[in-house]
Amino acid sequence: VVLGGGNPYLTLTFNSYPPLGVYLEAGVLWLSNLLNIPFQVTTKILPNLADLLAAVLLYKFLIRQKVRPIIASLWSLVYALNPISILISAIHGQLDSITALLVLLAILKQSTVASGLLLGLAIAIKPNPAMLIPAFLFYKSTTSKQKTHFLLLTAVPLTLTLMPFVLTNFQQIVGSLLKYSGVYDFGFAAVFRGIWYQDNAALWLPMTGELLNVTKLLFLTGVVFLTLLFAKSKNLGLACLSIYLLFLSVYFGISAQYLIWILPLAIITRQKMDLLEVQDRLLRADNLARVGELAAGVAHEINNPIGIIAATA
Repeated sequence: VVLGGGNPYLTLTFNSYPPLGVYLEAGVLWLSNLLNIPFQVTTKILPNLADLLAAVLLYKFLIRQKVRPIIASLWSLVYALNPISILISAIHGQLDSITALLVLLAILKQSTVASGLLLGLAIAIKPNPAMLIPAFLFYKSTTSKQKTHFLLLTAVPLTLTLMPFVLTNFQQIVGSLLKYSGVYDFGFAAVFRGIWYQDNAALWLPMTGELLNVTKLLFLTGVVFLTLLFAKSKNLGLACLSIYLLFLSVYFGISAQYLIWILPLAIITRQKMDLLEVQDRLLRADNLARVGELAAGVAHEINNPIGIIAATA
C-alpha cells in the first residue's frame, strides 16, 4: 500500500503500527522486490541487526562498569542467543528488537536531546516505549524547561512521520493508532481464555473489553507509583525495567514479542542478579580470609619467640 502511494491507515483495517514502523516494513518489501529475495527473509534483517548491535552495546556498557570481559561476553550472548530473541527476531521478524535497541541507547545516553530523540524514534516505530516517558522525565532533578524540551523532542519523530497521513483524515488515522490494545495470547488473559474454552468451547471471553479497561487503570496507577518511587533515583534503567515488568504482569492484552523489551534492561540492571559475579566475589573473599588467617598464624609464630626473648632479656 505504501509503495503504491496509498494510506495504510485508511486502506488496511488491521494496521496499528506508527508510521516509521510502516516505512520500515515498506522499505524491506522494496528491498525484497529489488533483490528477488523472499519478504520473509528480508524482513528479519533489521531485527537481527538490532539484536547484534544491542549485544555489542551491552558488552561495552558492562566493560565500563568494570565487569570482567568473560562475564560481559556471557551476558551479551545471553541477550543475543536467548530463545526470546531468536523467536522474535530471527524466526518471526518483529520490530520490537529495534525499539528495544533505541530505548537502550536512550537510557545509556542520559541527555535531554539524544535521549528524547532516540525515545521518540522508538515510539514512532512501535508505541510501547511511550510508557517509559514518566521514568525519563523524573529519574533525576531537571527543570520544567528541560522536561518540556524532552517531551517536544520525543514527539518530533512521530509528528514528522505521521504528518503525510493525518492530513487526509486526522480523526480516523489517530483513532486507528490509539484503538489497538494488544491481543490476549499470553499472561493471565491466556489462562482465562483456556479455562473459558474448556468449559464453553469458545475462544473469546465475555467482558473482554471491561477486563482490558480495568487492567489499563491498574497499570496507569502502578506507573504513577513507580514514577514517585524512582523519582530522582538516578537509576533510569531499573525504573524503565520496573514499568515494563508491571505492564507484563497486570495488562490483559500482551503478546510474546513484548518479552524482548525487558531483556537489555535486565542486563544493565543486573547487579543483584549476577550469580557468577556473586560466586566470584565470595570465592575471592574466601581466599582473602585464608590469606588473613595464614598471615595471622605467621605473625603469631614470629611473636612467640620474640616474646620469650623479650621476657628473658
